[in-house]
Amino acid sequence: MSPNWIERLHRPVVGFSCLCVAILLVLPVTLSAQTFLQQGNKLVGIGAVGAAQQGGSVAISADGSTLAVGARADDGGLGAVWVFVRDGVGVWSQQGTKLVGSGATGNPALGTSVALSADGNTLVAGGPDDNSGRGAAWVFVRDGAGVWSQQGTKLVGTGSAGISSGMGTAVALSADGLVAAVGGPLDNSQIGAVWVFGRSGSAWNQQGTKLLGANAIGTAGVGSALALNANGTTLLVGGPADNSQFGAAWVFTRSGSTWTAQGGKLVGNDATADPRQGSHLALSGDGNTAVVGGPNDATFAGAAWVYTRSGTTWTQQGDKLVATGAVGAAQLGAQVALAADGNLAALSGPSDNGGAGAVWLYSRTGSVWSPLGSKLTGTGAVGAAQQGTGLALSADGTTLALGGSADASDAGATWVFATAPVTTLERAADYLTAARVGPNPATTELWVHLTARRAFAAELAVVTPLGQPLVTATHWVPVGEQPPLRLALPVGYTGPAYLRCADAATGTHVWVQRVVIGGR
Repeated sequence: MSPNWIERLHRPVVGFSCLCVAILLVLPVTLSAQTFLQQGNKLVGIGAVGAAQQGGSVAISADGSTLAVGARADDGGLGAVWVFVRDGVGVWSQQGTKLVGSGATGNPALGTSVALSADGNTLVAGGPDDNSGRGAAWVFVRDGAGVWSQQGTKLVGTGSAGISSGMGTAVALSADGLVAAVGGPLDNSQIGAVWVFGRSGSAWNQQGTKLLGANAIGTAGVGSALALNANGTTLLVGGPADNSQFGAAWVFTRSGSTWTAQGGKLVGNDATADPRQGSHLALSGDGNTAVVGGPNDATFAGAAWVYTRSGTTWTQQGDKLVATGAVGAAQLGAQVALAADGNLAALSGPSDNGGAGAVWLYSRTGSVWSPLGSKLTGTGAVGAAQQGTGLALSADGTTLALGGSADASDAGATWVFATAPVTTLERAADYLTAARVGPNPATTELWVHLTARRAFAAELAVVTPLGQPLVTATHWVPVGEQPPLRLALPVGYTGPAYLRCADAATGTHVWVQRVVIGGR
């Protein structure tokens, strides 16, 4: 839940804090599902060598519980990928050691790009510097014990033109993990191309010949950015250098293993200057909504364009999306992400506020897009972190990962934000007729007094504003007024916190109360 929202309703006072359910019934307020809070501290992978630039690319599973973080500069440009997993109470931890692909030639810059399947068990990582810039991609899979291993040899597309194709500059993966796209924007003297691979069992094979952007103008850099829809039948390809840095995007569709272009290239009709449209891309799960980032629009303020598909026809939806509250030239659209339903978009601006970086959220109602809250910036950054060099949004739209590759002198880090639980104030009235918490402020323990409208197993948790649990307990609460439930508080934490009450059987969030934990 949103601490700011909670604070307005429940100002902490000395003594007991009380919730009057009758008031809630006459003042119904619904908390938006897209209220994002930072979840824990920034994530930094263990075992980095040198200034790794962790967070230069990130990817997240459909439910937001598995996170892949790329670091192209690790170990002198060898590159690596870290995987983090989230437990049931929102705590993130590194899973295994960093992943480094075998069979590399030279320093491939592995982790320049990363993609995850919906279940988080298949990971594709690009290494565009492999073999003197020809590039490649590596596939890793996770077994039931949580152990990662490389699947097969590195993927290298056939039919490349020139010495350096930069394969792996961008990668994309279908939700089932059976279709992978690999972009090579340097192919054929930077005209660019894309290779698609399909998996059968554990074997990967190229599908057809490389894909080219029709009617590209000049050295378009086709393949600089990629996005696949959930079933891997629609592919969106960015070429940000098309037409002297104006940029464009192309759509391809698949029937069986055959890919064909769908319509002409997509170019936003209200761009200014040289926006580099197609620098980053996102597709909805059904492939009918596309977001195209143009970070250089309006002299590096940046913007993004939304397109929708009806049949086989793509049209721009509304005006370009721009940032509110940006400080300086934010380069909005350097990274873009989209929830599976296509109604929630995230756009990063890593140059905002002198390189601190931030991310903006937008929601769609009908065909109208609107900003959603203020920009998000992770806490604990060291220096100009450039938060937003990597960006990912879970398919369910509840978890957002924000990479900042310049944090701590290019060591890099990743921040995770998660939505507050979806709840309404009326929900408390379904369970409770009264509730009190005290003392508030508290030192050694909290007493929770509940008067229940119906019997339920109350799962109580005291959490920090970042969602880190301090204490949890489950108590059976029969109907009527109850003796106080006593929660012992841990030593070492002082400051604001939130007491959350949920129905342990259903997970329904019943009630939340802001409290203050004082020193002992």
